[in-house]
Amino acid sequence: MALFRYQAVNGAGKTVRGQIEASDAAAAGSALRQQGLFPMRIDPVERRAGGLFGALGRRHAGTAAPEGAPGTLGGPGGREGGPGTNTAVRTGAVPGERRGPGREAPVSATRVTRGATAQAPVFPGANRALGAAAPFGGSREPGAMELGRMGPEQPVPGGVPAVRTVGGWTRSVFPGRSRDRSAGVRGVFDGVSGSPAGSEGTAKRTRASRFVLRLGEGRVKVQALAVFCRQFATLVRAGVPAARSVEILAAQSENRTLKRTLEAVAAEVRQGTALQRAFAAHPSVFPALFIHMVGAGEFSGQLDLMLDRAALFYERERATRQKITSALMYPAMVLTIALGVSVFLLTSVIPTFAQTFAQQGVTLPLPTRITLGLSHFLTEQWYLALALVAAVAGGAVIGARTAAGKKWIGRLSLGLPVFGGLNRKHAVAQFSRTFATLVRAAVPILDGLDLTKKVMGNVLYQAALTEAQEGLQAGRTMAETLGRHPRLFPPMVVQMIAVGEETGTLDDLLDKLADFYESDVQEMAARLGALLEPMMIVFLAVIVGLIILSVYLPMFQMMNFVGS
Repeated sequence: MALFRYQAVNGAGKTVRGQIEASDAAAAGSALRQQGLFPMRIDPVERRAGGLFGALGRRHAGTAAPEGAPGTLGGPGGREGGPGTNTAVRTGAVPGERRGPGREAPVSATRVTRGATAQAPVFPGANRALGAAAPFGGSREPGAMELGRMGPEQPVPGGVPAVRTVGGWTRSVFPGRSRDRSAGVRGVFDGVSGSPAGSEGTAKRTRASRFVLRLGEGRVKVQALAVFCRQFATLVRAGVPAARSVEILAAQSENRTLKRTLEAVAAEVRQGTALQRAFAAHPSVFPALFIHMVGAGEFSGQLDLMLDRAALFYERERATRQKITSALMYPAMVLTIALGVSVFLLTSVIPTFAQTFAQQGVTLPLPTRITLGLSHFLTEQWYLALALVAAVAGGAVIGARTAAGKKWIGRLSLGLPVFGGLNRKHAVAQFSRTFATLVRAAVPILDGLDLTKKVMGNVLYQAALTEAQEGLQAGRTMAETLGRHPRLFPPMVVQMIAVGEETGTLDDLLDKLADFYESDVQEMAARLGALLEPMMIVFLAVIVGLIILSVYLPMFQMMNFVGS
């Protein structure tokens, strides 16, 4: 009999994972179908026993949690599970091995999602990034991490368990419980401040100080965040403790918002709060992607690596934004100058000619009458002009916040000539880079899509990613769902995602997609900027020329009249 690892869809349409014994893959598929499961993937598992991790498994393994049920932690006493418990699942164990205090249990390599009501799809290779080179020169299998580099297990905000892989073990750390390995203390943390639940006074003071701090908070610029991540990674790699590193960066920061926030984060970490939770207390300053990257670094013991990846992500995002901004800066400046010159001519120059034309009593041509009417409106009824501008701007802002307005703006941004293609490529690059970074950080797929959706500025892409989340929960692949939106995701993108899902290299392929589209966006923005410069000069000349021509037309008529 051989052991197989499977991925299947149950009767409720949810993806489940586990292991089964059978003579071959076909027999395993038949056995799964008899149990009411539709197999999607069946892979053989190499049997391994003994060794350090086998001993750890026999000591710490607990019974696998059934679907939707709270986990249990094995060991003496058989501590019952529930919200805030740890579930240890052996991904390569031999059936029949004794687990916990004298019990045998089947193994199910499942990952519990928010609320423990559904299985979160996890692509193969999602945890590969956690298995980097051993820090002490040793070697280990992909996915294994050095025990000496593990940080304290901390819960992920939002109720999603974090996954830690040690050899053949996958540990899901549920919210509500934290463990400090250095002190050997296990305490229950409240959901607000991360302080022990018993210290009510400390929690109240922490909440009050956070409220006062948030009054002056604002989003930190991408450039400042990238520099902070790079410097933080350097300090951590040098062996400086996290709290001390944050204090050093706060002392040298020139950004007042970042400085105050880092001082508060350092104070909370000094009090025993997890680093991720301390950063998560300031969502208006630190993006959700950065907070999850910090959490992944804590769980894996590779905080410096995750911070380097976050810094690289923000540096690339800033470079792409700068290219687009540089391409649009010149047209915006020309439009501003054209508007200023037009207002100056209509309010200061044209009124003097209006008096001359009125004294002559000549019949004015249509362009001149339009120009004089605009001049009179801006000089004599300027309050109505300001009210009209305010009404149009306010209506645009209010309309842009409605669901219909957001959809209209999303379609307009993708349908504009030239600019529509640029916006589409930038959106695909942003999706690919963000989602690849989260997958490589071992963030669960559904939560990674949710975070990526919040980063996307176009509501059409947000709706497509929401549909992809629902499709994954129903057992469909991401490529199948995103392929229904060819205007948003080109066929090449969908095919690359399909290959990544099948081979377990989704993060690598998405990174390659992001590199391709970011390079394309930068080249397209440079060409667009070079093309718009002469066009905007011509536009400015036409606007000013029309105003001047409307003034000189009556003069030409008067000279012709005098000459005749």
